[in-house]
Amino acid sequence: MPEQIFLFAVILNLVVSSFMVGLIWLIQLVSYPLFSYVDAGDFQKYHSGHVKKITPLVALAMTLEAGIALILLVFIPDVAVGLLVINTTLVCVIWVSTAFLQIPYHQRLEFPENQIMYTEKLVNTNWIRTILWTSKLVISIWVLVSFVGF
Repeated sequence: MPEQIFLFAVILNLVVSSFMVGLIWLIQLVSYPLFSYVDAGDFQKYHSGHVKKITPLVALAMTLEAGIALILLVFIPDVAVGLLVINTTLVCVIWVSTAFLQIPYHQRLEFPENQIMYTEKLVNTNWIRTILWTSKLVISIWVLVSFVGF
């Protein structure tokens, strides 16, 4: 892969990581905790609206992030092999957490009687993704610095 294209992919990796870190911290500290303040009678409508609006944004960014991670991993330059393996591993673990924790908890929240219990579980388990995405941002910065050679 030509160096300029690889640099573009490294920068895009950093941009998408930065976006996801901002988004996940907003969700973790604002959106999910506010679920507990919605009246039970309005919760299903509120939660469904949240899921309907946030899912396309998150799905697009996560798919782009995974594609970039795989591209970088396939065309690894000698300078950042370990970092790109860690980058891809973090993406995989985020996907696993999303598929096996956050999505099922969101599905359970579609039933108003689950509001309190599963809101708490969603907030608690979402710390996994918050920490992983924050770590991925650090790795993404490190990849750029390693590639550019600051």
